[in-house]
Amino acid sequence: MRADASPDRPRAKEYSTTPVADGSCAARLNLPASCDPPPLDRPGRQLVWAVFGGTGHMGRSLVKCALSRGDLVVSVGRLFETNVEAMSEAADSDNFLGTLCDVRSADSVERAVKMVLDRFGRVDVIANCSGYGVIGACEDQDEHDLRNQFETNLMGTLNIIQASLPYFRKQQGGRYLIFSSTSGALGVPGLGPYCATKYAVEGLVEAMLYETDSINVKATLVEPGLKNEDFELRPMGSRAGSRSPGGHERDGFLSRSPSRRPQQQSLAAQISKVDNSPGASILAYCFSSISMTVVNKFVVSGKFWNLNFFYLAVQAIVCVTTIQICKNVGMIRVLAPFDQEKAKKWFPISLLLVGMIYTSTKALQFLSVPVYTIFKNLTIIVIAYGEVLWFGGSVTPLALLSFGLMVLSSVVAAWADIQHAIYGSVGEHDASAAMSTLNAGYAWMGFNVFCTAAYVLGMRKVIKKMNFKDWDTMFYNNLLTIPVLIVCSLLLEDWSSENLTKNFPPATRNGLFIGMIYSGLCAIFISAQQLPKMLPLINKPFELLSPGLGVPTDDIKLVFSWLLSYPLAALLKCIPDSRPDLKNIYVISASIFYLVGLFNLWAGLQTLFISSAGTYLIANTFRHSPFMPWIGFVFVMGHLSINQISRQLESNPADVDITGAQMVLVMKLSAFCWNVADGQLPSDHLSDFQKDRKLVELPPLLEYAGYVMFFPSLFGGPTFEYVEYRRWLDTSMFDLPPNLEASKKPPVRRQRKVPRSGTPAAWKAASGLMWIAFFVFMSGSFSPSRLTHPALLEHGFIRRVWILYCVGLTARMKYYGAWSLAEGACILTGLGYNGVDPITGRVSWNRLQNIDPRGVELAQNVRGYLGSWNMNTNKWLRNYVYLRVTPRGKKPGFRASLMTFGTSALWHGFYPGYYMTFILASLIQTVAKNFRRYVRPFFLDPDSGLPNRKKKYYDVLSFLTTQVVMSFAVAPFLILSFSGSVLVWSRVYFFAIVGVAVSMGFFASPGKQILKQGLESRQRRPGIQLGRTLSSDSLVGREPVLGVAADPERELDEAVQEIRAEVEARHRVKTRHHKA
Repeated sequence: MRADASPDRPRAKEYSTTPVADGSCAARLNLPASCDPPPLDRPGRQLVWAVFGGTGHMGRSLVKCALSRGDLVVSVGRLFETNVEAMSEAADSDNFLGTLCDVRSADSVERAVKMVLDRFGRVDVIANCSGYGVIGACEDQDEHDLRNQFETNLMGTLNIIQASLPYFRKQQGGRYLIFSSTSGALGVPGLGPYCATKYAVEGLVEAMLYETDSINVKATLVEPGLKNEDFELRPMGSRAGSRSPGGHERDGFLSRSPSRRPQQQSLAAQISKVDNSPGASILAYCFSSISMTVVNKFVVSGKFWNLNFFYLAVQAIVCVTTIQICKNVGMIRVLAPFDQEKAKKWFPISLLLVGMIYTSTKALQFLSVPVYTIFKNLTIIVIAYGEVLWFGGSVTPLALLSFGLMVLSSVVAAWADIQHAIYGSVGEHDASAAMSTLNAGYAWMGFNVFCTAAYVLGMRKVIKKMNFKDWDTMFYNNLLTIPVLIVCSLLLEDWSSENLTKNFPPATRNGLFIGMIYSGLCAIFISAQQLPKMLPLINKPFELLSPGLGVPTDDIKLVFSWLLSYPLAALLKCIPDSRPDLKNIYVISASIFYLVGLFNLWAGLQTLFISSAGTYLIANTFRHSPFMPWIGFVFVMGHLSINQISRQLESNPADVDITGAQMVLVMKLSAFCWNVADGQLPSDHLSDFQKDRKLVELPPLLEYAGYVMFFPSLFGGPTFEYVEYRRWLDTSMFDLPPNLEASKKPPVRRQRKVPRSGTPAAWKAASGLMWIAFFVFMSGSFSPSRLTHPALLEHGFIRRVWILYCVGLTARMKYYGAWSLAEGACILTGLGYNGVDPITGRVSWNRLQNIDPRGVELAQNVRGYLGSWNMNTNKWLRNYVYLRVTPRGKKPGFRASLMTFGTSALWHGFYPGYYMTFILASLIQTVAKNFRRYVRPFFLDPDSGLPNRKKKYYDVLSFLTTQVVMSFAVAPFLILSFSGSVLVWSRVYFFAIVGVAVSMGFFASPGKQILKQGLESRQRRPGIQLGRTLSSDSLVGREPVLGVAADPERELDEAVQEIRAEVEARHRVKTRHHKA
């Protein structure tokens, strides 16, 4: 700790290298004397603190210290610390306020200071605990790292001073508590830029003190020691080596990872981590290389294709444009300015690149992809031996074995094509043409091997001389080839309109253009280094938006993913209907980008792979076993439960994790297992629904992966079944009835079968954005934390119930928006199509409807309320749990309802609040059934069954009761914890539980018989009952809704009767045994 700095006396430098641990008590952190707890005989003045970087380990300790002495504290961080116990406790206090801020932004800091003044009216102490640093030698740290350290450490401090000093000047006093570092007094190897920022901070504070001495503004410089776990990993090739010290304070603003982890990581740490990850590099290379090869084959395999130079020019233009855009938005950190001398030296390499790619596309015109891969693997061997001859070294036996396995694997993959070429039964003329085609392919492949080896070896030599980085190589390669390719295309290729039409036929024109652009993007990531480096930097735009919107970064990215699904869905529709394989590849690629590119969920991608691959293996291995669906169900549900428990233990619901996508996948995969099992049964054992969804054979792996990874519904649904996906893929879903009039047929585009869906998709998107806007607007006033805040007790009972309802409504708006956006994207792909009305010609797009906001918010009974919520989950529970646990030929009963209830609760997770909601909803359902059966008929005409004049009052009362009671019931679903849920219920005096208990007691008393007699006396003849109505939210049907039984009382009676019958049967057997 450095003593208080004052210009009128020399300062003693007193350093304390004891680290301040996360969550340490007040005694562990030495505060300025004026901040110490006051003596008991002389209470001190209550101070107002603004702690910037309050979500870091030092900031949390400082917040706890200040709160422990009764001060008022505003913790300013990049996100609300819902996963830290200390912050959770503080959030329940009137003395605490949490807010968002980015210290690098002056506007963001000014808003934070203004919020402190608005909340508490003044500020006495401003602490800055935010910091950022990177381990690495000075020569290794690039401009991105340098600027971030200075902008966070130095400019962040200056922004805080400039925003708050005018207020201190006005009130003639104030104190700054600035966290520097021991590195601000002593240079440390491997921390050069970081030390420079801390030196600058100390100089800034000292100068500021001289300027403000007359207005009684004081400052304390805190110089803590270094902490190992807070250091960024050093960049690749750092000269700092193992001498780098142990850490520094990196608090808050650059420390949040894009997905759930127990330990927060900064952006630069993610970059360093993936830079050093061989798995990420291998995955990037394999995915980009394979997808680029497949797309190239699609583009150049047309019968009349002859515009290879033009194709390569498009690829190069896409590469250069993308690199430049990424540099401008900060996603590419290092790219040297264009240098004419370097361009001249690199130009021969670019010519070799043109030759390599051109011969590659020509070879693909004549060879299949597997045969082409054989030669590409042979090319790698040629390059390896060329490096030995040119640069020295040797090829180890292990490397030689690897080369042999590469060639062997590609030969195995191409064996069918080889067999067909050797033994295929074709005519003499066809055999001659086929041989000519193969020979042309082999010739072009031979040129390609030479060009590729010369390019790679020559490029390596020039790179060493010119000290090029990865992005320099990519940029010059593509930039210098553009004029060469354009000239070659204009001079050597036919640009007549007739030839253009042949190369780009209308039926496949859009798909060809998309493929050309996609191939250019893959060319960027074909290097094993580029994709992993870019992925963490995708976070930057969202991190810049987060402080201004006051919304966590992952929430912004989640909404962005749903909005991005619309243009991606539009592009998906451009892929020809005759190429389902390309549709599957496109769908899988988009989902991988969402998981890895947006959210950095590498472990999430692994989780989805384990669930889907394990399910496919189970379905294939135990296909003929009657237990196969249950084995698959236990596998996917168990896998989900493990992740749910892990998520609950981490207790950080603010970030996006993989369990949401996994919950959707559980429904898909369990239904898939049952569909495969149904395909092995005789038709007379199946219902009409089972016959429609059965799978006699397992689908191809690519098609199965597309079903699993359908990007519009990846994170939150809506779910659908494999048969629906296959019918969408082969367009049989859009077959029209043969008797449909031509005028009633839905409009399509360019002879496609998928009807136009832009308008209904746009309406869904608009409604989704509206709900999200409402949620953002209301969440500030009606968040679930308000229900547990002591301020709720200041209101009367009616106002508390109103707040309870508004909190539930606000929470539902988030789901309304999310599911509407996802459904709209599914509609745009065509998967939401649900047939056409033969009379009106109106197309229905509600196949995947998952929510009916109007049905929920205007429901007059519990079943209608729940039936309009998460509708696809209702279908899954009914078709694949409730009806499946019932033996064939029997009606579902108590056991089926109990299994459905347990599955629904287990699927949601293990928070006690889920089970409290389900149990109470079941009891409310029982009461609602009795009211509907014995009270509602009094408001209907006994002769016609139509509503009488008083029915409207009954409807209004039913509506109000349903909404208020369900708001009470679903509160634990939002609070999650048992103690918090009981606390919320107690603040509204358990009114719903009391009402349910009183109602159940009444219907168990003679009052029920009185109601029955009253109903009979209203009939013309005693004993005649009113028929059922067919209102939209009626109780027709006994299937559970979201696991809640339709008639719990009747099913409990059935369970009791079943148990009694079982006991009596065993007693009879035992009696006969004794008599014998």
